[in-house]
Amino acid sequence: MGFQFIYHNIEIKCMLPSKFKYGIFFPVFVAVFLFVLLFLVIFLFTGEGNDPLIALITIPVCILFLVWIILGELRTKAIKVTISYDRIEVRRYLGYGNPVEYWFSEIEEFTTVLLPSEYRDHESLNLIKGERKIIKLSEFYHENYFELKENISVKCKELKSEKYNLLREIKEILE
Repeated sequence: MGFQFIYHNIEIKCMLPSKFKYGIFFPVFVAVFLFVLLFLVIFLFTGEGNDPLIALITIPVCILFLVWIILGELRTKAIKVTISYDRIEVRRYLGYGNPVEYWFSEIEEFTTVLLPSEYRDHESLNLIKGERKIIKLSEFYHENYFELKENISVKCKELKSEKYNLLREIKEILE
């Protein structure tokens, strides 16, 4: 697909699609599991003779996790991107969302964030337009993350590396 050229010893591909890792299916599996659990709790524990406390605790927790997985993971991180010479196209929700194109000329910069994990940290890259993060690429979800980062770094300037902040992450999910 497309053609390649060398720029400052970096091989630039003019049509570079992202590739998902198998780990991408974990949030989908968890969302389906929580959805099924939510319905089971509603139908099994809200009937007459059952303790309503189980439903009062389980239902809000399941709904909270579903919102986090759908809005936080599938909408913002489990995205399909295609980098071309002068723009980047993003499709949210595992690549099934509507395509949105951004010109590299309108993207000011990008930042990187190390996301802590039990075994090793995962890097995430955020493309910024104005004051808003418009695209989040994640090493956890994208098999060719470092190739995507290399191609983006030629076209956008890196602002800085940020520390992970859970409150900022929650705020960005709700935007």
